[in-house]
Amino acid sequence: MRALNEAGLAADASSDSEDDAGSYLLYRVLSGLPDGRDTPAIGLLRAPEHETDVAFQRAVKAAAQAMAHHLPPLPRSRAN
Repeated sequence: MRALNEAGLAADASSDSEDDAGSYLLYRVLSGLPDGRDTPAIGLLRAPEHETDVAFQRAVKAAAQAMAHHLPPLPRSRAN
């Protein structure tokens, strides 16, 4: 939310769901993930129909950067 607002986009978090494929997929993913420290954070980004393509691209970029910022580093692979 913070990243979207800092990118100049109006955004809010809601537990309200729409009756559509996006909400269904989000529910299925959330219910299929194990509980634990290493469980990835996921979310659903909805864009209003009246937003421009440029605004939507900014929103996706801001959300992706925020999620990537919180990813743990990948383990180093051992050379054989």
